Amino acid sequence: MFRYTHALVCRVPVAFRTRAEIDLEEARRQHEALCRLLRELGVDVVELPPDELHPECVFVEDTAVICNGVALITRPGAPHRQGEVDTVRAVLKKELGLPIVEISDEAAKLDGGDVLFTGREFFVGLSEWTNEAGARALAASFPEFSVTPIKVSPGVRLEGGQQGHALQVSAARSLHSTPPHPPPASLPLIILSPLEPPQLTPNLRQVSEPRHLKALVSMAAPDVLCVSKGAASQEVLRRIEREASFSYQTLTVPEDSAANVLSVNGTLIHRSAAEAPETCKHLEGKPELQRRQLSVSELAKVGAGLSSCCLLVRRTRAARTF
Repeated sequence: MFRYTHALVCRVPVAFRTRAEIDLEEARRQHEALCRLLRELGVDVVELPPDELHPECVFVEDTAVICNGVALITRPGAPHRQGEVDTVRAVLKKELGLPIVEISDEAAKLDGGDVLFTGREFFVGLSEWTNEAGARALAASFPEFSVTPIKVSPGVRLEGGQQGHALQVSAARSLHSTPPHPPPASLPLIILSPLEPPQLTPNLRQVSEPRHLKALVSMAAPDVLCVSKGAASQEVLRRIEREASFSYQTLTVPEDSAANVLSVNGTLIHRSAAEAPETCKHLEGKPELQRRQLSVSELAKVGAGLSSCCLLVRRTRAARTF
């Protein structure tokens, strides 16, 4: 489980700096470091050239969901990103030889960053970029796995003062637990009460921050969920524990930003000590984990940073590089 032969990545375009106050050269160095590490772990990295028409093309994870050697091409929730899937589709089909599944429902929205595959089942974040129709499309594409949608509410950052404050994350029940049953037409959501909002002072203002499910929970190892101590991450974990068809262990890290990790060929890839010092200290006490750390501060200003920058594939036939 979580053994990979190939990774598809896309280099950072100049246009990326239009999405935030980003040090472009540092973002590119961080992306190159990720590619080098993946190669060191035995992964054949296929690099796409930067697409200046699509500033967020570096977050290639959002364009497809790959499971059991099949690639589901997503329908990104942000309209300006929908053109990113064309190149990814072609490379997955022609260069990596994967069967392609398309989403026929034009109302569906699905970002790969909202899809968590544990190796046994799927959890899908219902966020600004993924809706119920997208979750149903995923369930229809991989009927051998149960699919549980989880509502991901935007976080709230306070500007002009203290660090951000996260609001509620709520959840919905499983689409279906056994493959023969078709997914229902609609998903009844169980909305949880919001957390206590912060007290604002005249120099503070709340800024909504949409986020993907995998910014709150990711896979640290087979059957091991990585979450942070933050309220939003913990609420998602509680919902997963209630709705999951299988049992999982949990790796809880101190910093919210460290909840997004990668598990690649037996190695846990996590945020560097410079970016998540308390998490690194915590992980030092777990010698059973083979770990590597990366800095993704510039990439993470727009996306989750680690998982969002690659599509991981397991296949046997060698891929061409270009």
